[in-house]
Amino acid sequence: AYRAEIPSPLGFTHPALVPFVSLKHSITTNRITLRSFRAELNGEAKAAAAALNAKWLPVGDLAALPFTGAHAKLRAALLQKGLS
Repeated sequence: AYRAEIPSPLGFTHPALVPFVSLKHSITTNRITLRSFRAELNGEAKAAAAALNAKWLPVGDLAALPFTGAHAKLRAALLQKGLS
């Protein structure tokens, strides 16, 4: 597992990060590798969402949202693995 080495603006410690999936993607003439990680917030998910002015959605709800490019590939991986 990886542990983030940056201070958290959210007011709690960073969780351990576990590699999830690496994806290859091209944007015009640029090739990128998107490395995604999983983290368990251990009861602090609501605080993280509030600090980021965001909301959590079940993975299944992502299918109805518009994603482009590499993010759509990441969504497909999430849906395929059935993570929540």
